[in-house]
Amino acid sequence: MSETKRVVSTRWLILYPLLFALTITGIVVLWGSVPDPMPNIIASGWQQDQTVLVDKSVKQLLPGIISQLTIVVLFTAANFLVKVANPIHIPVPKNLTPEEEARRRYYGSAVLVVLGVITITVLGIIQITVLMATFGS
Repeated sequence: MSETKRVVSTRWLILYPLLFALTITGIVVLWGSVPDPMPNIIASGWQQDQTVLVDKSVKQLLPGIISQLTIVVLFTAANFLVKVANPIHIPVPKNLTPEEEARRRYYGSAVLVVLGVITITVLGIIQITVLMATFGS
């Protein structure tokens, strides 16, 4: 594996903002169907008989949006740090060849990309599911 192939291509990182944009698109599409006042499912502890009604506003969705955006930024930064980090600062066993070290960093980078995609997807699904849960109330 060459020195330039130490980490997964940064082109894969485009998945992060695309998944975030997909979540925002889902929210925009569903927003017209949300009742006003909207039930705050999270504040009620997911118990239908104790649903808390709040004014329909984007402010109610900000915690989920901000947490998802924070994950996008953190995973993107972590991937760039893995790419630019000096191999001296990353502890590896002394008996690894340069090719084995590069392969190890590449796999670590790939795992980081996959974990980022999974985390951002799950947060998006949670946001859309919570928004859709307001329809039945």
